[in-house]
Amino acid sequence: MARALPSELRERALEAREREGLSIAETAARFMVGTASVKRWNRRMKSTGSVAPSPVGGVRRIWIGEDDRTQLVELVEKMPDATIEELRAEYNSRHGSAVSSSAMHRALQRFDLTRKKSPSTRPRRRPSV
Repeated sequence: MARALPSELRERALEAREREGLSIAETAARFMVGTASVKRWNRRMKSTGSVAPSPVGGVRRIWIGEDDRTQLVELVEKMPDATIEELRAEYNSRHGSAVSSSAMHRALQRFDLTRKKSPSTRPRRRPSV
């Protein structure tokens, strides 16, 4: 994703538009930005009094943190054959939370928890000699 254009450029564009009576399209062409950007900056200036860009992104919240580690270890020990989806459903029912499958997968990786699948119980066919 591209970075936000500087506030200085935004301010200069809106000042030129107001001072010279430029249309949105003319302002966009002069400053080599999109017309939608000029519209957005204009709307932001009217509503907030500033053209500063909004913060982008944020901190990814870790849903299953260190304080939940022991509970997750107990869950994996109790259900060693469970899929990630089954672990997620059980964890959510116990904690009343809404942890996603990907969050469960990341937590298992972060805590180095492996799920041991039982070997198949079907007997192997041996060739007759």
